[in-house]
Amino acid sequence: MKKNPDYLKKGTILNYFGNVSFRVIGLLNHILMIRLLGAEIYGVFILAFVILSIIARFSRLGLDNSALKFIPLLREEKNWKGLRGFVLTIILFSFFFGILISVLIFFTKDYFSILFNKPYLKICFEFMTIIFPFFVLNQILGQITRGFQVMKYYVISINIVQPLLQLIFLIFFYISFGKSIVTALLAWEISVFVSSVLSSYFVYNFLSKLPERGFSFFSLKKIFSVSFHLLITDVIGIFLFWTDIIMVGLFMDSKSVGIYSATSRLAQIMIFFLWAINSASAPLFSKLSHRGNKKEIDKIFKTTTRWSIIFSTPLFIFLIFTGKEILKIFFNIELPEAYIVLLILLSSTYLNCITGPIGTILMMSDNEKKWAGVVMIGGLINLILNFFFIPLIGIKGAALSTLLSIFFTFSSGLIQGYLYMKIFPYNKETLKIIFLFSGLVLINFLIFKLSTGYLKIFLIFLVTIVIPYMILIIKEKSNIIKMYEV
Repeated sequence: MKKNPDYLKKGTILNYFGNVSFRVIGLLNHILMIRLLGAEIYGVFILAFVILSIIARFSRLGLDNSALKFIPLLREEKNWKGLRGFVLTIILFSFFFGILISVLIFFTKDYFSILFNKPYLKICFEFMTIIFPFFVLNQILGQITRGFQVMKYYVISINIVQPLLQLIFLIFFYISFGKSIVTALLAWEISVFVSSVLSSYFVYNFLSKLPERGFSFFSLKKIFSVSFHLLITDVIGIFLFWTDIIMVGLFMDSKSVGIYSATSRLAQIMIFFLWAINSASAPLFSKLSHRGNKKEIDKIFKTTTRWSIIFSTPLFIFLIFTGKEILKIFFNIELPEAYIVLLILLSSTYLNCITGPIGTILMMSDNEKKWAGVVMIGGLINLILNFFFIPLIGIKGAALSTLLSIFFTFSSGLIQGYLYMKIFPYNKETLKIIFLFSGLVLINFLIFKLSTGYLKIFLIFLVTIVIPYMILIIKEKSNIIKMYEV
């Protein structure tokens, strides 16, 4: 257990840096797309990307998450041939299955255009199916590097190289092709391909340095016995995450999709730290669960949730008071309805943050079936509510449906964690943090009333983010250094 805190601490720092880089560069991509190409073209691209991402999750067959479960166990057993066999099996299987699915998408592209009543979707799928197998493969390779518990390769390839290249090529192709859907498509395709080549090189390095040569056959039945349940959780989880955009695309025009997607991206800024800890901790939770060490899992759960709250709460307060100005300045969105949508989506994202890595713990601790059931019900609730609310109140209905389904899913996850593992994320220290941050709301309200424009954004940023973080770093320097030695 001695190495666990050190790995988790380093992994979380790397993943936090990687997620910040990925989300910041990604946000710049979305800001540039909506400003250069317009909300309508941006909306069509996002709708196509979301549909393709959901299909890609299915195409990975849960093999990416099974890598997080099997690789740490095979390394612990020093089964090097079995480890190499497992990695090669999931790489080859997922790539060729991705080719099969890309062919199916290509021949059904007309049906997607008709279903969503968006002719440009056909063009999007014609381009995207070319790179689809590499899109699937890249995520598999990324999870393999995470399974080896060397987070820097995942951060470099997927969190930095891919979005950065997409940003660079977006500018380049805009100069070449102007305001066209092709501009966004080519930038995305090239960035995914280069990132997958880089990830392949990193995985090859891992396999070539294993102590034993050769490989042994790894049972597909054993892999799929685990990956099937992870697949259900994964597909429904991403469907839960993106149902709102799909349903907005079904019921509303491309511009509405673009506006809704922009507000959604802005709300996701809060979740940086939680994504980082989920990425770093999954292999560790798998090992601890395998050893039956629930006490250690509970300690790490409390610590990570507390720090997720510390990192997300200032951003939550900041965006509540400045969201309207940020949408106008950066996304060129002045629609009052968009700010209401942002407030609802901020609330749903914050709910996710304050429940910590509960989903990751359940998936990595032989409770994946139970968690899959909860996520499935949550996804169904989201779908039904979207059908009801969007025709009534538009994009606000999509945001409200997401909030209610997120609340059900993660509160149910906390109940499962307590019932089946006797773990709970909160203690007195957590409640103190929330109480201290609540005082910022009153201060920000005064600034909100007494200032306007850029000055308001600057003052609220200073009071809500800069000063609190400086105080926390100075006050709890030793705790930050030892934050996982609990």
